[in-house]
Amino acid sequence: MGAGVAMGTGAFFSDTETSTGNTFTAGAIDLKVDSEQHYNGNVCVNGLWAGSAPYPVEGTACDGTWLPTDLGVQKFFNFGDLKPGDEGENTLSFHVTSNDAWLKAGVGDISDLDGSCTEPEEESADTCTMLLPDVDPGDGELAESMMFRAWVDDGVTDGWDGSSDLEEGDNIYQSNEVLVAGGDANGWMTLSALDSALAATPAWGMTPINPFYLGMEWKLDGATTGNAVQTDSLGFPLMFEVQQMRNNSTPSFGI
Repeated sequence: MGAGVAMGTGAFFSDTETSTGNTFTAGAIDLKVDSEQHYNGNVCVNGLWAGSAPYPVEGTACDGTWLPTDLGVQKFFNFGDLKPGDEGENTLSFHVTSNDAWLKAGVGDISDLDGSCTEPEEESADTCTMLLPDVDPGDGELAESMMFRAWVDDGVTDGWDGSSDLEEGDNIYQSNEVLVAGGDANGWMTLSALDSALAATPAWGMTPINPFYLGMEWKLDGATTGNAVQTDSLGFPLMFEVQQMRNNSTPSFGI
């Protein structure tokens, strides 16, 4: 005789755990730049020159000072009537949100053109080179006479250290501050030399807590500049790039 065996179903102990809301959110690096502009000792405040220097005239319009922003139409240098002996300075401060970053600065393509050929310029040692008078300007000489220097305007003796300092960003080069490499003993150099110096300078580190300050000064030396630069124009872009610092000990920049 055959015997049948019935298999029953049982209830086994069990438990289920669910973790909800798992996400990954990428961080951000967003550079903001501000500027404070000086010209012959006067300072650009709220769109107007202020100070006691006879030029630029107090109360006339200026455009080289602004609060932290994304750069676009802003110009650090925008002067149309330079004379030998003029000088100026911009202190730039750089701000990043959320994350530590490397910062690099650079100069773009330089344009140095003859504006017109005045009689004194044509009689100078550097002959005016208008290819077609008043139509097709030739090479100018202003880039050879305009001198620049740049420094880390940190106010401390050991370079930028990420700490707050009352002398940071004070618009004045002090001998204990780090000059951008190149130039003479005081850091003065031509614009093309400044371009090379910025390219050779290691990237600067910055944090969201403390801005990074860079002073950039210029002068049209009255002792060495002559009629060769009359009506010449000098133009160039300034470019700045930041990259994340974390996991990036050897940044490589595109500028």
